[in-house]
Amino acid sequence: MRKIIDRILTVSFENPDRQARIVNADQYHGDFAAGRSKPSRTTEDIVVRIKRLCRGGVMPVLVLALLAIFSAAPALGPGQAQGGTSPRYDEVCWLAGHNAYANSEPDYALLTANQGISVDRQLDKGARCLLEDIYLMRQKRNLLLFDFPEHKTYTSLTQANNESDYWKQAPLQVVVAHEPDAFQGGYKLLKNPFNFFREFRVDVELIHSWLDHHPTEIVTIVLESNFAEPCFLKQQALQDVYDAGLVFLADGPNDLPAPDGLPWEVKRHGWPKIDYMVSHNKRLVILSNQRNDGNGYQWNYMTENQYGLDSMTAATRAQARSESMNLDDPSRSLFFMNYFPDASISGPNCSGLNIPADYTTNFCEANSTPAINTLLLRNLAVSQRLPNYLAVDFLNFGDTDPNATPDSSPPSGPVQMTELINRGWQAQPHVQSAITLIPEPNADGFIRFLSLRP
Repeated sequence: MRKIIDRILTVSFENPDRQARIVNADQYHGDFAAGRSKPSRTTEDIVVRIKRLCRGGVMPVLVLALLAIFSAAPALGPGQAQGGTSPRYDEVCWLAGHNAYANSEPDYALLTANQGISVDRQLDKGARCLLEDIYLMRQKRNLLLFDFPEHKTYTSLTQANNESDYWKQAPLQVVVAHEPDAFQGGYKLLKNPFNFFREFRVDVELIHSWLDHHPTEIVTIVLESNFAEPCFLKQQALQDVYDAGLVFLADGPNDLPAPDGLPWEVKRHGWPKIDYMVSHNKRLVILSNQRNDGNGYQWNYMTENQYGLDSMTAATRAQARSESMNLDDPSRSLFFMNYFPDASISGPNCSGLNIPADYTTNFCEANSTPAINTLLLRNLAVSQRLPNYLAVDFLNFGDTDPNATPDSSPPSGPVQMTELINRGWQAQPHVQSAITLIPEPNADGFIRFLSLRP
């Protein structure tokens, strides 16, 4: 079994973008303010953990093999990797909160939320990537329907400016919302259906404040944007983080010097090292599905598996979603791994709600480490690389103990799995690369070529 897992975890060196990755798991889930790192686990610790994860006989052999390999790597201090060097941004697995905005603390109903805690608390629990759906929208109250809110969405400022006087009375906003124009979405998902959708700037302010209080951390926002107005988006929601110099631009030159003396560009220089980004305060990465909204176009940099129920179904979970290149495409240095259902309704064992199990997803079980491990093994076999992001619903849920609460110790299944993935990277042999520039971009726009050196 060890040989089988070793083979699965071996990352191909035939292409530089498949090279093995070194990473420090504790860097992303430790107490950085105090400068503490976790001690290496003893054999007894590992055995206890395995027994807890495998209770009930769920994939015990595979979990045992993975834990034995991953836990063997020593825990390192913040900002370190094997050899004392810092990993690059694309040599890290970041825990991602799917639909981070749709959480039950501020305004979403628990049964329709994707997360159970607020954006800043998701970061406190270990998330370092937040998925946000944003819309260009006007909202107002309908006096004929007892002040019930109504809205209208737009795909451009031109469309919004050509609106009727009735709608122009309402301010134009960038809001976070879940399918506001669909039958299954909209205001009905909120705790109070008389509330308006929250502005995106509110979440950005929470993220900005959290980064100010955690000066060694990096956060990524991945936008599902339904409009392409970069100036308006920046003005309405992102101006403060840009003014603070926090944003690292994936698609453009940064005021960050590269080794060749030029401004850092991902297409020319690859992703920077974590400690270099932190030392220059470039600690907020913004990626977007929109090619022209002023942020990094995500499909230039990442592959991604199916989302929703397809990400949890054996036949489809290791397939690329329609917008993505194949999962093993070497021209994309990031791999985004989804693991969440279509209908995000918390299960009775986690929430205490008296709801028939047939209509719920029990995230205590779905987010357990053995369950996520099943997805990981399948994706490793197809992608030939470890994921850079693990996106889940209810990221603070997941334990094999049915009586556990979402905030109980040990950490949730997604947090544990992210740590184990990072330990797997840490255990891989380190591969150094030299950058050789070529004069013209290739078909994917990249103007760099990596030659491997042992």
